[in-house]
Parts: sequence; structure tokens; C-alpha cells
Amino acid sequence: MKSKTPLITLLTGAALGVILLIASTLTTSKAPASGSGGGPGTASTAPAASGGATAAPTNPGSTTAAPTIPGCTQATASATSLSSVRHSPVGLGGRPFAVRVTPDRKFSFVTLGNSLAVLSNRAGQAPGVVHTLKVPGANKGEAITGDGKYLLLATGGGAKVLSVPEAERGNAVVLGTLDSPGGRGAVQVTTSPDDQFAFVTLQGSGGVAVFNLRQALAGGFASGFVGLVPTGKQPVGIAVSADRAHRWLYVTGWGPPGTISVVSMHLAETDPQKALLTRRPRAAGCQPSRVMTSADGSVVWVTAQGSNALLAFSAARLRTDPAHALTALVPVGQNPIGETFINGSKRIVVANSDSSPPSLMVIDTQKALCRPGKAALVGSIPTGRGPRELDPGDGTTLLATSLGSGQLEAVSISDLPAASGGTLPPGQCGNSG
Repeated sequence: MKSKTPLITLLTGAALGVILLIASTLTTSKAPASGSGGGPGTASTAPAASGGATAAPTNPGSTTAAPTIPGCTQATASATSLSSVRHSPVGLGGRPFAVRVTPDRKFSFVTLGNSLAVLSNRAGQAPGVVHTLKVPGANKGEAITGDGKYLLLATGGGAKVLSVPEAERGNAVVLGTLDSPGGRGAVQVTTSPDDQFAFVTLQGSGGVAVFNLRQALAGGFASGFVGLVPTGKQPVGIAVSADRAHRWLYVTGWGPPGTISVVSMHLAETDPQKALLTRRPRAAGCQPSRVMTSADGSVVWVTAQGSNALLAFSAARLRTDPAHALTALVPVGQNPIGETFINGSKRIVVANSDSSPPSLMVIDTQKALCRPGKAALVGSIPTGRGPRELDPGDGTTLLATSLGSGQLEAVSISDLPAASGGTLPPGQCGNSG
């Protein structure tokens, strides 16, 4: 015969059930949505990038919480239109991709697809086209050696090397081609500070091709390939660190997942297979595209194309504590790609490649580090369709390619609103900004 359950036991069990239900409801309501924490420009439903982590507070003077690695989003930020800033379009035809100004600031080179535009620069004015040279495969990034002698055009499994003086005179003299065995999908190219080595991101080969440029020039390009740094999926952007020793290369991987890798420049030049410092490249948002470093090398800036954001990473933490390297996130326009510093690094300009209307977005560098988010946005400058790459030129005129409208934009930097005080590295915001 079953015994009856005491009334006190029933009441106690019921009360306990109610308490558990309330606790469960409270916990659920406080849980953050997937992909949240990315700032005003990140949708709460966007998936977080693989390997994402919450950044530890690295700016004691900052007025905002440390950001998280953003996921993919369609949300964008808007900024005041700087319509009073003078900007002049220069018709080029083709599909202008990259622009580079010679070290003496006298000429600019723009890749157009299968040709190269040569422009004569004029202080404070838009440059003028003087030559259009036929160069098959000139449709991606470019670099000019520090001595101003050689122009490198990323193509195929490496880069074509042209004579800069001959190009300025209207002659497309290809001195040779740097090529990697089986390499494909070259996007960006850069050189070592001493011009001895060239580094090319190969999006289709999952690595950075390293070439001894000096050896290739001396030997008629019979040799020169050093090896491939295995950086991971779809490497696109590359930058040399700005520290005095120039010890590092930073490489963005378009993914998925989007990543940023740190490469030892010395090992890249001597033993590329062992040059990758970050064995597991760190998450860098959705489709990270271009990368650059601050003048002192302490901050690494990345445009996250699919996150519609500009990200700032601590260079030191990328090497020592990569899970907590993200220090700032600024929401920008649609699909940001190109980026550059102006006004002595007090400002950053980002090319919103798919914004409507098309624009360049100007960011206050110090506010980006100390008060990340929309507060750092200075304004937007109208451009032609599909702005892509940028070059600050002589410091008075910013040059921007417009892939969709076949033109180069010359923007008057002096017309921008006055910049705030000097820039500060992460951890030294204080009361600035």
C-alpha cells in the first residue's frame, strides 16, 4: 500500500520549482546575442568570426568597454558629409585598382587592368595623365622601391618588375618577372626597407611568396624565389612593421575565417616555412582586407570588409597575447578596403568600396583609440563609384582610385576639419581625445 506524501513536502517542492523557473528566466534575459559587442555598426545576429575573443581592457583612459571581434554584418555607419572638401576626378578608363606615388612625389602610377596609367603630380592640384602603358596583368597591388628605381606589380604567382624612369618617359620596360612555382592569385606586394626582398600575398595559394629582388635583378631573373610563408586561407593584405628594426610582417587572411598573422621578416627572408609567428592566426573580423601600422609600430590597423569596420590591434599583444590584441573598433561604411594615414597620422581615411553614395570615410585616430565607435568619425567625402585604394601623396593631396567609375580622385587634405592633438598608443589615452 502506497503511503501518502506529506503536505509540507509538496509545498516545499512547488516553491523550489518556482524559484528555479525565475532564476532561469533572469539568466536567459541577460545572455548577450551572438556576435554582439562589435559596436554600433555590428548587427546582433551576425555570426562571430571563428576564434573570436573578448579583448582585455588595454586603454585605461578609454570611456568604453573593450571591443569584441566582429562578425559579418550588413549594418553600416553614417557620418557628416564633408561636401566642402575639394576633390577632382581624373578620368583614366579601365578599372583603376591601386595607386602609388614615387618617392620624389613627381609621378603617380595606377593599375588599370591590363595597362598602367602614369600621371604627373602637381602640388595642391589633381595629377595629369601623361602616359598609358600596356602592361598585361596590371590589375592588382603595386609597390615602388625606396630608391625610386623599380615598380613592382602584383600578378599571377608573383610580380612584374618595371623600370620607373622608363615608365616616367612613356616606355613599358619590364625588366623581369618574380614567379613562384605553382603560385597564383597575387593581390598585394611590398618590399623590405632595404629593397633587397619582395613579399607578395598569393590569395590562391594560401601564403606569402618571398623573393630576393636584388638577386633577381643581378641574375636576369633566372632565380630569386626564396620560398612561401604558409599564412593560411586567402592572404590579401600585407604591411611591414614600422618599428625601428622592421622585424615583422602583418598579413590579413580574407578567410573564412578572417585572420591576421604575424610573420618574422628575418625568417621570411631566410627560412619562410618557419617564419609564421602566430601558428594559429588570430581572428580579425569578417573578410579583413588591408593592413597598416602606426608610425611607431605599436598599433596595427585592419579594414574588415565584411564587418564594415576599422579594427585596431596592439602590435605587442598580437605577438604575445593575440586573443586580447583587439583594442578598438570603429564602424564605417559598406565593404571598407583601402586605408591610409593623413595629417601626420592624426587621421585615417578608409575607402568604403560599396557604400551608396560612394565615399571615403575620415576617422580621428586618437578618438578611435580612446573613444572607439562612431564618436571617432570625422565625416565622409563623396567619390566616384567603388573607391578602392589610397595614397596620401605629398601630404596635401590624397589620391583614391575609383574602380567602378574608371577614375582617380584627388582630394584636398587641407580642406578637412582641423585634427585634434597628437596620437597616443594603446594604454595611454588619459584624458585626451
